[in-house]
Amino acid sequence: MTPALQGTIDRLAGDPTLAALVGSFADGSGPRITTGWPWDVVDPEGLPEAARRELPRVTVLKATDTIRRPGIGASQIQVDVWVWPVGEGGGAGRLSEIDARIVELLDEAHWVWEGLRLYAISETALDFPAAPGEPLRRMRPFEVRYSRI
Repeated sequence: MTPALQGTIDRLAGDPTLAALVGSFADGSGPRITTGWPWDVVDPEGLPEAARRELPRVTVLKATDTIRRPGIGASQIQVDVWVWPVGEGGGAGRLSEIDARIVELLDEAHWVWEGLRLYAISETALDFPAAPGEPLRRMRPFEVRYSRI
């Protein structure tokens, strides 16, 4: 896992406001903010009740990584927000609330993580409409630059 990816996940998962918006995993392991693709973990067709408990969720994926020198680089990070179209913790309103908080935390923000200074720049979000029985999804790419302090 790259410094940009882990630093971004730690910043998001450490925010109590975002944690309250997305809720916690059923096993109590923390806010539903993780790497990977959600359906790698939960199959909405095979486990509908489990899938309902696992959303809303934020997933963070690394698209590309450019290392300029040791300890200096940039990563294209994709942040996806998933919510059910209706119901508790769902809807377009909840999707927008979660996305707005992520933008507050990351867009044009500097933070320090494990001896590195990270700086993120948001790009335009893409919304994916939900087919019947599927969640809403908003994907927002960020460029996260990092350098040693």
